[in-house]
Amino acid sequence: SVSALAYTARRQQAVAANLRSAWAVIGNPATLPTLGARALPPLPGAATEIASVSALAPRGRVVRLDGARADESGLARVLQTTHPSLLHFATHGFVFDDPKQTPFLALNSRGKAGTEDGKLTLDEVYELRLETNLVVLSACRSGAGQVSTDGVIGLTRGFFVAGSPSVLATFWDVVDEATANL
Repeated sequence: SVSALAYTARRQQAVAANLRSAWAVIGNPATLPTLGARALPPLPGAATEIASVSALAPRGRVVRLDGARADESGLARVLQTTHPSLLHFATHGFVFDDPKQTPFLALNSRGKAGTEDGKLTLDEVYELRLETNLVVLSACRSGAGQVSTDGVIGLTRGFFVAGSPSVLATFWDVVDEATANL
């Protein structure tokens, strides 16, 4: 929407000074959350993707949160202390056709509730305070969402509202190993 375009242009100017900051790469959760009663499958390609993206980062300026460290509390710590210019997620993403189901990115699960449940929900994304120039959502259908008169309401909108002027996302299901190569 036009209002989102104007907002992201203002954010682009605001984060310009942060372009030389570290990159944060998060994903490949060791313990995945469940979707209903169904266990989410592991993502072996996510480890390769994290390593590849980390190798592209400016020397000495990458924070990797993978495996058991890829949880919401680790993400919060990195955002508060590092203020990354790039935030890359390599994990499962869920955006549902039913507006009653909350979109989320799968992170490492340590419990059943709140920030321990392994689900970075849209509501939790809205609460983040980002100074990133780019967020990459390397996860299935991460660009999808409910269409309204003000654009698409989904994970991408959440990251825009949280402060990132640019979000790279997918509108389709992506294959784990192929995504790592891409």
